[in-house]
Amino acid sequence: MLLVAWPVVERPTERIYGTEISGRHPDPFAAMRRLDFSIADRFTQPGTDWTGAAIAQFAGPVAAYNLIVLLSFPLAAASTDLLVFLLTGSSLGSAWAGLMVMLAPYHLAHAAYHPHVAQIGWLALALAAIVAFVDRPSAIRAGAVAISMAWLGAADFYGGFIGLVLAPVVAIARVAMQPAGTRDSRAPAAAGLIAVGSVATLAAVSWWLLARPGVPLFNEAQVLMFRARWWAYFLPPVDQPWWGDRSVQVIGEAGLLPAIVELQLTPGFFALGLAVWGTRVAFTTARAQERAAAGVALAIVTAATMASLAPVAIWLHRLAPVFRGMARFGGAVEIGVSVLAGLGLASLVRRNPSRRTMVIGVATLALFVECAPLPWRWRDVLPTLAHRWLAGFPASATVLDCSAPLGGDGAVEMAFGNRLTEAGGVRFPYCGDADMPARAAADGIAFVLVQPGTDMGRAWASQPPAGIRVMRRLPGASVYAVIAAPPAVFVDRVSGCGQREWRNGDSFCWAQQRLELTVRNTTPAPATVTLAITLATKSGGGSLVVRGPDGVPRHISVRGPLKRYSVGPLQLSPGLSPISIESDNRDAFAVGPWTWRTDPS
Repeated sequence: MLLVAWPVVERPTERIYGTEISGRHPDPFAAMRRLDFSIADRFTQPGTDWTGAAIAQFAGPVAAYNLIVLLSFPLAAASTDLLVFLLTGSSLGSAWAGLMVMLAPYHLAHAAYHPHVAQIGWLALALAAIVAFVDRPSAIRAGAVAISMAWLGAADFYGGFIGLVLAPVVAIARVAMQPAGTRDSRAPAAAGLIAVGSVATLAAVSWWLLARPGVPLFNEAQVLMFRARWWAYFLPPVDQPWWGDRSVQVIGEAGLLPAIVELQLTPGFFALGLAVWGTRVAFTTARAQERAAAGVALAIVTAATMASLAPVAIWLHRLAPVFRGMARFGGAVEIGVSVLAGLGLASLVRRNPSRRTMVIGVATLALFVECAPLPWRWRDVLPTLAHRWLAGFPASATVLDCSAPLGGDGAVEMAFGNRLTEAGGVRFPYCGDADMPARAAADGIAFVLVQPGTDMGRAWASQPPAGIRVMRRLPGASVYAVIAAPPAVFVDRVSGCGQREWRNGDSFCWAQQRLELTVRNTTPAPATVTLAITLATKSGGGSLVVRGPDGVPRHISVRGPLKRYSVGPLQLSPGLSPISIESDNRDAFAVGPWTWRTDPS
């Protein structure tokens, strides 16, 4: 696993594991920000979050996030190995099953986005504890079941829910498949205890969720989106380099791209073939242990598959409406299939002992080819090379990020801290207005990040505004330096503007009836200024009223497309002064670039 994750191991504070099959989703960065002991709310999953928070105390949130994700791989392998060995007694079959679950597309996909769901190893460990308890009931083993189930729920809420649903299935199947002569006389009672305990816990959880105000409850439309599809269990992983593109196309044509991570459910065709062979061998030979193991595995696969699909997924959602991603039962399907595949591989080796190495080698190679867990499974925690370049600057180098998505980027906010300003706030509700460089200079901002493919990016690439100079053009974002001092007069804030648009390299916005400019006079004395502003109305004509700090209305007759009109003289006191623009006839109007001319006093 170190080979697969080596780029992350090299730079654990700058890179994170996984391929972005669903784009730059905010989930990983929200999880990083939760690695803090001061956060304790209804979303806290303490087994994972507080473990990560303890690591983050000395390693930082990014490295802590990486560690809890990467530790999920040996955990998945070791826990599945234990479960399969308890069921089959085969060292080879259990080792293969552990490798299969560790590299499963389900695990790889969620490790890239959902560190809690990636803790699939705790589910395998809880199922192993149930098997051990049913085989030889004791107080210690009962305690192990309780502890493992509690920890599973603490590490991943979904895992705890899935474990509670499957626990009775595993316990009852284990008792039912054991030969009567080898079964412990207390086993039926042990299985009954687990079934009753699981059902009672599910009922209590359901009551608590439905009765507690403030718990986020999802609707059935979301469940239908994030449930499994039967064909997803046979669809190759989307990041497989040879045929993954076809899988993306299938998911896209079904209108399910928002659920692309959840639909990485296939164990792989080779693993499925081994599982079919292992099932056949288990039920056609005299090996009672293998037959019992296959029965438990088939029970897990059947129950988990049904739970992931409609209509059972809808029924489970009604029981616990806080859960919508019922496709996550696919992780349990993977565990069940791994038991059968382990039986199949062990059978092939028994049949051809002289070719043991070749059989194991071919099986391992086929698994690696189908899952493709190669060293490219990493990405920078920051969205672009420009962000990474600026992250190396001193803390005094403040940055305005005009490339950030709506709502910001959690990783960028963590990396830059208080030296970052993102578009969407009070000072910069959007980027691109005429006085944005002046505001940036006034705020001491040193650099501006602009996305190249946007209207603003194209306009600035052609001709940066006055006071701005291009520093570096990099894929994903260009870096511009703020080189001018703040002017004597500029617009400090704009309110009433809608979405900013661009035309011929200039930006403008539409206002509904009223727009207000809060203008800053940086000089110590009153200033007399004239405002030259580009205006147009939606109807192509009409009158706009401009009121300066003195409140005197100034009427402008606006005709035709966007063009410049002069307003003034206006008297501005030192500091902030309001200037409003209103429509006389309630017509929407567009406001484009403006300039200021200071008149001699």
